[in-house]
Amino acid sequence: LVCGTCVGIGRNHYGVQENIYDLVVIDEAARSPASELAIAMQVGKKVLLVGDHKQLPPLFDEAHIKAAKRELPKLDEEELKRSDFERAFVSDYGKTVGRSLLTQYRMAPPIGKLVSENFYDGALQTGRSLTHDSYQNLISSFATPVTWFDTSGEGNQNREATPTGKGVNEKSFINPLEADCIISIIRRMYDSDGEIFKEGEEPKIGVICMYGEQVRHLIRKINSMPWARSLLERRIVKVDTVDSYQGKENDIIILSLVRSNARGTQGY
Repeated sequence: LVCGTCVGIGRNHYGVQENIYDLVVIDEAARSPASELAIAMQVGKKVLLVGDHKQLPPLFDEAHIKAAKRELPKLDEEELKRSDFERAFVSDYGKTVGRSLLTQYRMAPPIGKLVSENFYDGALQTGRSLTHDSYQNLISSFATPVTWFDTSGEGNQNREATPTGKGVNEKSFINPLEADCIISIIRRMYDSDGEIFKEGEEPKIGVICMYGEQVRHLIRKINSMPWARSLLERRIVKVDTVDSYQGKENDIIILSLVRSNARGTQGY
């Protein structure tokens, strides 16, 4: 049994150029661009790709996309960014040999239903019950298992902003009002129920942001408040980007969409 990343498995000390493996299993295959898949696939008699093309797509360098568009002008950008996993899975061959695992155990039923109806044509089933009482009571005090907190009534205060300062990513965005809302939500839970804020193996609350600068903005604000900083330090609250979160799990997730502008541009 040899384990590694798609690219790392090609290092000389693994000897993959000299070996042919009976079976190569590639996890998160829908996130891998063709060049990464090829490194791992070339050394297997049989290849098993495991992934979900309806989740996050592969990450491509913009320069590579522009070069591909010059070579293949008839293809639009979305088609160029499709994963080879998706191309294989929806092909005639993929329809013959592919299998779908359609029962999920991670999401609570209302969340699973939302995801199923919007992304899987209702085919995804939930194989678990609602979460235990302490979370149900906490959430029901001011929200439901799936809740949208709408900031559109705040006028221009709800707008996104371009971050300023040394070392920031000028192509990224922050949303100060969303950051304040998220901290107030965490504060409300913190004041309501100390039970869930006990330390455990995984953070209890995950804050996912669509942009890296929003992560940094939120962490700076949290670190300025002693009660909130202690939650970060004790790993009860985790703040990260959506790309970094694939495969992770927390009891409560707060999602910061960040974008809000007069043009209606959604961004990520």
